Amino acid sequence: MKRPLLTEDERALLRRVPQHIGHCIADPADGIEHLHDCHGSGGGGGFTYELTRTAIVGRWHEWIPVAWAKTGDRRPEGEPIRWRQGALLRQATVSYHRLNRWCESLTAEVRAQALTWWRTHPECTRDLAALNRLTLRQLADPEPADLLELLEAVVKRS
Repeated sequence: MKRPLLTEDERALLRRVPQHIGHCIADPADGIEHLHDCHGSGGGGGFTYELTRTAIVGRWHEWIPVAWAKTGDRRPEGEPIRWRQGALLRQATVSYHRLNRWCESLTAEVRAQALTWWRTHPECTRDLAALNRLTLRQLADPEPADLLELLEAVVKRS
């Protein structure tokens, strides 16, 4: 069985930040240079990510409610209104070198479509929503190639 370029955790991380990955698919050299030079971070609901000089780092934490709405609040009574971060559940890191290898492994058709939806010159064909959808399709969990792989996946999840 051929080893995938990205692990399950790495794909999960990249699916959380498609707005940063589409540019890399369209133009790996420029997109990855941009990630290398910027210092971004974000997240929500127990997930955080950081764009470092060498990689994208993501962390999933428990998301624990600590305060609830009371009668007379703008939200329905009993709905959580404040949360805190709990234990680390999962962490993934994708180096820019690894991201570059993955982007370059995609088909010429996928990369050409990504470039079209990223491009603003000579003709503006930019469609970032379509680029994000394309990115997410490429990062979807792969289908098992045969019944043996399907059985291994089921056993692994059990």
